[in-house]
Amino acid sequence: MVVLKNVNVFTGDSDSVLTNQEVIIDNDVIKDIRQVSECTFDNDEVLDLTGCTLTPGFIECHMHPFMHEITQKDLRMGDSRADGTPLPNKDFYTAYRGVAALQKALWNGFTTVYDGGGINNMDIALRDAINLGYIEGPDYYTVGQQITAWPTHHKGLGKVAAGPWGMREAVRERLFWAVDMIKIENSAPARAYGRTMEKSAFTVEELQACTDEAHSAGLLVQAHARGAVAVVNSVKGGCDIVVHGTGIDEEGLELMVKNNTWLYTTAAIIPSIPDPEWQAYKPTRVGEMLKRTGVLQEESLKKAYKAGIRMALASDWGLATSTFGQNAREMIQMKRIGMSNFECLQIGTSNAADSLGQGDRIGRIKVGYKADFAGFMKNPLEELEVIMNPAIVIKSGEIIRNEYSAYEENGDRL
Repeated sequence: MVVLKNVNVFTGDSDSVLTNQEVIIDNDVIKDIRQVSECTFDNDEVLDLTGCTLTPGFIECHMHPFMHEITQKDLRMGDSRADGTPLPNKDFYTAYRGVAALQKALWNGFTTVYDGGGINNMDIALRDAINLGYIEGPDYYTVGQQITAWPTHHKGLGKVAAGPWGMREAVRERLFWAVDMIKIENSAPARAYGRTMEKSAFTVEELQACTDEAHSAGLLVQAHARGAVAVVNSVKGGCDIVVHGTGIDEEGLELMVKNNTWLYTTAAIIPSIPDPEWQAYKPTRVGEMLKRTGVLQEESLKKAYKAGIRMALASDWGLATSTFGQNAREMIQMKRIGMSNFECLQIGTSNAADSLGQGDRIGRIKVGYKADFAGFMKNPLEELEVIMNPAIVIKSGEIIRNEYSAYEENGDRL
């Protein structure tokens, strides 16, 4: 067993921490949480984490590890010819970037990650490689290629479908690939210049066929929806989760509340104040369009928050202004819409787990739950920004990152 002693605990449910606790881990499960005792643990590994605040391992509900839009020239790999056309081995470079992205997420406290759309089913292979122990990474779940009404903005990202039976066929193809969730692109993406986001890509009838097929296999369905009509149709069509929710109107708000539909936040990926480097990297008209989208996204999230819609952390990391490993910026960004530190932490822990149907095993520090933790040298309920720099990360009871001793030596223990 592993014993974490003298640690403060944020359980994921309470807006205060349990102080001076010892957390006992048996293999990959939390066996006990209790006030520090005089018990000796002669045959166990004991870590004294005095001053450290433990949170549940963070959960990323929606990122794209294979879709890194690299603005730094020195970080671009040799996957293209001099004229910019892709080389035949481009997918191999893309796959290696995906491995690096997931490892950075894990090292920064994200022990569970959902991919919001992979490239040419690379995500399926990477998920299985992690599960088989070939590669270190978080618990990784995938949607495979998303179901689209048109060719997507990234090659290999989508499967085009039309009509109710076409939607059913697309879901069945995803089932062949053993995906963990179904994703529908129900509106144009934010950078689709010249295409309106006011249109729902699919009819309610098409969406109902898709969700019926997916639900019959026990899979949740998420819908990319930027635009009021797209949000409304997604909920009417039976989707469990709306991603983005940009431009949501009163009808959409009422439907999401009535149906307990989850909203995946994506606040940091296209901020209302865009990153200057990325802005300079893209064509001016695309940059301006994304800036407008960022402002509208923030306004939409504020409306959804006030309406009481359930939210979970989804950074959409891999696109636009993102830097891999900094997924926790999403929680910090959500303070801008009015969330407390406690609520910001909830969206990345207990809320996220509940939205994925895994709230009975991850996202909380409770007896019987999976031993996934991130530890910080300050209490994130008081100083949220500390979540960007974990001192210790534990996944399935195994220490992935431990810089706690370095904090001790530098006199940073609190």
